[in-house]
Amino acid sequence: MKKILFATTALVAGAAAGIASAAERPTGSVGGYMFFGAGLTDVTATGDTEVALLRDGEMHLKFSGSSDNGLTFAGRVELEAFTTGDQIDENWATVSGSFGEILVGSNDTAGDNYGDVGIFCAAGCRIAYYDGFGEVPMAGSDDGFDALMIMYATPTIAGFTAAVSFTPDAGYDGANDGARVTTGDRPYAGASNVVSLAANYSGEFSGFGVALGGDYTFGDATTGSGGQDIDVWSLGAELGYAGFTGGVHYENNEATSSDDVAIGFRYRTGPWTFGGGYAFSDTAASDIDTFAGWVSYALAPGVTGHVAAMYGDNGATDGYNIYTILQVGF
Repeated sequence: MKKILFATTALVAGAAAGIASAAERPTGSVGGYMFFGAGLTDVTATGDTEVALLRDGEMHLKFSGSSDNGLTFAGRVELEAFTTGDQIDENWATVSGSFGEILVGSNDTAGDNYGDVGIFCAAGCRIAYYDGFGEVPMAGSDDGFDALMIMYATPTIAGFTAAVSFTPDAGYDGANDGARVTTGDRPYAGASNVVSLAANYSGEFSGFGVALGGDYTFGDATTGSGGQDIDVWSLGAELGYAGFTGGVHYENNEATSSDDVAIGFRYRTGPWTFGGGYAFSDTAASDIDTFAGWVSYALAPGVTGHVAAMYGDNGATDGYNIYTILQVGF
């Protein structure tokens, strides 16, 4: 079935851009990452401080190839490196060229991929003050999920890139993954017919680096699921000079009446990176304050060590993580 899907995608692309004569057969490769470390945390069942061990990773099965008329074909399947209900994470295929890029598969929305600017994190966002994977109370972006979608991104012109994605069922992920999804109301809890619009700009002026981004994501609640509509927009900016970059990000979720503000920084010098930030989320249920700071050191190509601390408080509970993490990419 997958071979048929890939063949169909290639035929459609060929019809749109002229029959593509393959320059060479697509080739496959294996990549991925691993994080492993240890630390202390009081985000536990009893609230007591305990030793915490961390290991996380993914194996990436990838392919890429090109045609004589300039089309590029690529794809990736991400396998979790531990047993989980979502054993296969993002998985997608793309056709790209001078017209831009078309993606079909499970991937982050256009807003998450192209619009979220001004947010910093470390160790694959296992260390973060906003929109990360840390266990402390932390607000996160509401415009991102990995459900089956189609997405188009324009070529980058004078620093500008725009993208749009359409997701028939935002709950179509994890144990609900499958080979096909159609439009209309979906049986899974979440939202259906989700559209995400995004744009960003990056450039340099007199040694100053500037990045701007924004997005708007909306969708309908699944009938009978008890889910909520999606109505989220965000704006972000970054300004950098001489290794230092500061960023600010704002997100508004109309459906949940929440506002998020995140302010962070990053400083790079040689193999060292210093970073951190603060985020505040004002929601109908509670307010969330989160702080994080980290120091990273590039030990070897693809290998980075991190020492970090995070703290979060949502009014009802608070907690901290202190981690030393080794990150290996291959």
